[in-house]
Amino acid sequence: MEDPTCDPRNLVPPASSTEAFKALDHAHQQLIAAEIAELIMITHAADLWRIDDDAVSEGIERLMQPGHDGTPKVGEFLALEVGALLGMSPQSALFHIGDALDLRHRHPALWTAVLAGKVRVWQAMKICREAAHLSAAAVAELDKTVANGLSMMPLPRIMAALPGWITAADEDLARKRAAAQRQSRKVQVSRIEDGHVTIWGKVDPADGIAFDRALTGIAKTLPTQPDPLFGSDLDRRRAAAVGILARQAFGQDALPSHTLVVHINADDPALSPAISTSENARAATENTGTPAPATGVARVEGWGPLLTERLPQFLAESNVIVKPILDPGQLQASDCYETPDRMRFAIEQRNRVQR
Repeated sequence: MEDPTCDPRNLVPPASSTEAFKALDHAHQQLIAAEIAELIMITHAADLWRIDDDAVSEGIERLMQPGHDGTPKVGEFLALEVGALLGMSPQSALFHIGDALDLRHRHPALWTAVLAGKVRVWQAMKICREAAHLSAAAVAELDKTVANGLSMMPLPRIMAALPGWITAADEDLARKRAAAQRQSRKVQVSRIEDGHVTIWGKVDPADGIAFDRALTGIAKTLPTQPDPLFGSDLDRRRAAAVGILARQAFGQDALPSHTLVVHINADDPALSPAISTSENARAATENTGTPAPATGVARVEGWGPLLTERLPQFLAESNVIVKPILDPGQLQASDCYETPDRMRFAIEQRNRVQR
């Protein structure tokens, strides 16, 4: 028999907005506590699940690893029990179990933050999935970086910085993944649906950024209209710019220029003249099995991380201006109404805040 106190119809309506807010906060805290309890019980169920090692028959239960490197194996029938309790398919339950084990075994600092209520379960799972391809050793370093970031930054900034941290956690793996992605570059155009086609693809980052800026540059020259009900007028003009760009492919008009800000540490090993970062050098290391050239991670502002060894190719045919980021504390103090441009630039680049 169901508990009548759990029936929403039996709740006493609040007499004031203050009472309503208190009740809402209580319900939200209960929700967070229930999420944490569910997470803990999934890991306990995985710890306590046992399979019959003596059973020999068709369809015998096997051990499997729903998580990633560094997580324990569990019996495959555990997903049937968990799925039935949580109202999901066995396959979804298996992914759920894997996420929980990833969080506990591969991200101990993040696990502690979740148990303390500092990070929601779904937020932690998102971080775990982004780092699922990393080895246990690499993800341990990432976990320390994330834990340090959580003590100073809100979660949206953590998620914005996460791709760069993942790249830095295992640069060799990042290099291999980038090489694999180069083999799958493509641009495709769908069939006509509802009078339109869809364009999607995967291209070189320099080409993609140039294409994006070209669309925006052309769009700004087109007549403006009020924003439509769905989307924006700029998006509509960017879509029209695709056709203009295609028709001018043999071109009389120069494409609009644009400015990119690329952040790189001064001590990055890829800046050393003794280190070759050419395509031939990387190919030679892959063929001989020798260690790849040392590299670091650059951050292309507004776009994401990139191995610094790829900067020569990325910045080819570009006018590069090097601006050292100075310590704002060492800049000469200025007593004026507006911050000097040099000081403002140094502070903004040092403190990568949303501005």
